[in-house]
Amino acid sequence: MHPVERLHSVIWRAWPGLFQERLGDWVIRIGQGFTQRANSALPIGDPGLPLDQAVARVEEIYHHQGLTPSFQIPFNITMSQSADSMTSEGTKILGLWEKFSPPASQKPLDLVLTERHYEKSTPVIIQTLKPEIDIDPPAWPSGFTAEWTRTPTAGWISRSKPQFHTHPYALAVTTAHPAIYLTLWRGHHAVGHGRISIIDDWYNISDLEVAPHLRGRGLGQSMLRFLAHLGGHNGTNFGILQVEASNVRAARLYRSLGWQDQGGYYFRSLDA
Repeated sequence: MHPVERLHSVIWRAWPGLFQERLGDWVIRIGQGFTQRANSALPIGDPGLPLDQAVARVEEIYHHQGLTPSFQIPFNITMSQSADSMTSEGTKILGLWEKFSPPASQKPLDLVLTERHYEKSTPVIIQTLKPEIDIDPPAWPSGFTAEWTRTPTAGWISRSKPQFHTHPYALAVTTAHPAIYLTLWRGHHAVGHGRISIIDDWYNISDLEVAPHLRGRGLGQSMLRFLAHLGGHNGTNFGILQVEASNVRAARLYRSLGWQDQGGYYFRSLDA
């Protein structure tokens, strides 16, 4: 198994959907349409069928659920091919699909999906933090406090994206794997949140967000450090997170704190 595929075998369990079906080694996640990660197939290993038939079977499963067939395709990356290859606006990637290419084990499937008119999404970069990087808990600025819980609080939920508040399965998908939920408060107002899941020797950070009017003050950095600190104190050694390649500022911030690009993925969805 390619190293980037090993990372995917860890991170999918932090966001597994509501249930999964197996096709050989492939994992087909079903989350009733809430987020693409929870509603995509992870095609790592042998599906036990020729690729054309395996893809057709995945399509059949998703169509039966009323969902768009989608695959999460791992890709290789180097520092010179990372989010820094974006324009300053972070909206256009230079030579994107030449830079972000799947490992050899994924290329036959990627070709089949191209032939079947599957569209590619904006890529997501995976970053990891080595255990030798010691993370001390941050000192919060005056007026700010942090709360962490085992279930999403009303404050945490209030900071979630609009889709969370309108989708009937949002909470169920979000809590499908045990997690710790961090809420940043300014007085009585929730102004940021994050989430950390424990998977074997890894902690996975996700949903990191700060209110727009408070960005640029180091709060996101402090929240990231706090979540990493929680991960290290919950029996894990390695950190992992995912950042959209278009979010150049966040990717650079994470690198400045010791996080390293290790690969990534893009989704391929059937063109309706």
